[in-house]
Amino acid sequence: MIKRLGLTCAALAALLGALLAGTSIGENPLSLALVGQVLANHAWQAGYPVDPIDAGVVWNYRLTRSLVAAACGAGLATCGVILQALLRNPLAEPYLLGLSAGASTGAVLVGLLGLGSMTLSMSAGAFIGALAAFALVLLLARAASPGGIGAHIILAGVAGSQLFNAVTALLITKSATAEQARGILFWLLGNLSGVRWPSVWLAVPVALLGLLVCLWQRRALDAFTFGADSAASLGVAVR
Repeated sequence: MIKRLGLTCAALAALLGALLAGTSIGENPLSLALVGQVLANHAWQAGYPVDPIDAGVVWNYRLTRSLVAAACGAGLATCGVILQALLRNPLAEPYLLGLSAGASTGAVLVGLLGLGSMTLSMSAGAFIGALAAFALVLLLARAASPGGIGAHIILAGVAGSQLFNAVTALLITKSATAEQARGILFWLLGNLSGVRWPSVWLAVPVALLGLLVCLWQRRALDAFTFGADSAASLGVAVR
């Protein structure tokens, strides 16, 4: 217990250090002392004399980007851990299972062809595409191994990933202008330049909620790492 507590404190300290570094490092480097003064002014009205431009850069630009980047990284890490626990395979992760490729295809269908553009954003299209890719991978794995999908889902994920990547490339090549293709590719690469506080209030709670749900189910997830039979013997519902 003491060792686990120490590791948790070390991880939180490393996260705090990364956030401070992400806030201070940039095209115009700012000192950690200045960053601390800006945060203190906003947290409890400390009244430190800080240049308004530097204060705006720290509070409205760099801090928001650092927080959203941390939330996205935490979400991806949580997804990877859950997939590895459920599938009992250290290679399992969203990219290898085709989820990311399906999300790219869904975003391209909305952004390039305008499917559902009146009701769907590119982010919503990406989410639907990821769900479709996951369903296809499960069907392929089930077809290859009717008795169980654990041993075949990685190969099915690789096949699904290649399929959706090919569809995305075909759509961009055949249907996009040079400007559209550039915009789609930049969107798929990801960009935090437009992140502001509304994005923080969306990303951070979602990442924390997902982490809390996983911690709540940690007993079942630990049991699944030893196989479905072991999980069932411990009273975990495997169906």
